[in-house]
Amino acid sequence: MALALAPLASVACGPIAVSVHGEIAHPVTRDGWPLTVEHFAAAASPEGTAARKRPVVLCHGVLSNRHFFEVEGEASLPVLLSRQGFDVWLVDMRGRADAGAPGWYFGKRTYSYDIDDIVREDMDTLLTYIVAQTGARDVAWLGHSLGGMIAYARLGTIGEPRIGALITVGSPGFFAPASHHLLRFYELSPALTLLPALPAETLASIDGQLGLSLGPRILEETIFQPENIPASTYQALEDLAVNDASKHELRQFLRGVLRGEFVSDDGSISYTNALSAIHTPALVVVGRADELADPLVGRGVFDRLGSSDKELVIAGRAEGFSTDFGHVDLLVGPAARREIFPRIVEWLKGHDGT
Repeated sequence: MALALAPLASVACGPIAVSVHGEIAHPVTRDGWPLTVEHFAAAASPEGTAARKRPVVLCHGVLSNRHFFEVEGEASLPVLLSRQGFDVWLVDMRGRADAGAPGWYFGKRTYSYDIDDIVREDMDTLLTYIVAQTGARDVAWLGHSLGGMIAYARLGTIGEPRIGALITVGSPGFFAPASHHLLRFYELSPALTLLPALPAETLASIDGQLGLSLGPRILEETIFQPENIPASTYQALEDLAVNDASKHELRQFLRGVLRGEFVSDDGSISYTNALSAIHTPALVVVGRADELADPLVGRGVFDRLGSSDKELVIAGRAEGFSTDFGHVDLLVGPAARREIFPRIVEWLKGHDGT
């Protein structure tokens, strides 16, 4: 999931703009969807850090877009990585506004896609483009939430050789039956009966500007810890990083919640069972207070992965962190910058390819 739609800011503010920008391109999938890549070229640090060999791809979750990684400007993860010598590529999957948001009911493109389409078509197009642009043999893929889940699905079922290193942050490879919060997401199902998409972007925009609570309370309870995200950062997330989502991808996600495993839209493929076929070096990061990918889920994914080179980080007070991290705040907020970002950077340095 992306982020909550409950109010942290109580006063209306003007629109927020992204303060960092990379070079934009729009590769098109085989089925005609324009995607977005934003390139932050590697920059030598004042200490003379050499450019790294393996490009890093940052992929957003459902109900979100690439601006999720940019809302903190010069302190954001893509800027940090580029300053550490990494060639960084932020990506937007289909349905995001920067490449032309689809029509709800009519038009050349509508909200008719599911997660399988993203796994098969979007990932292939993005990897093809980035590898061609960089000349690299493979990339390091860092996915938040669904951005990591789709990497599990592609690596486990296709054996994608262009992903040479994998970092997943808050990405459930299966769904813990004990999580009553996840089961309560079925409260959202009636809203998907008539609408082709969940209008999360509109709700978040009104919420962020007026301080109105237009989203279900369950979202706030499930996917972030309020004490870890300043009000100004929260408003930036709502203004910039929320995206509408196809009801087909949400139903596929919800079907997995009920079944307890991550499955294809028709239910014939268990992406959860395919975790054992993944042998890519992997870093799995989960938050102690994350209701979508909690420590039980993180440990289960870690144990299922076939990788011999793998590491699990549970981010909570019991593990020596300053706070119990939730879902969104694993990659946004002061605590994430202090305690999560350095671990990601060091792991990437140790898995920079050959």
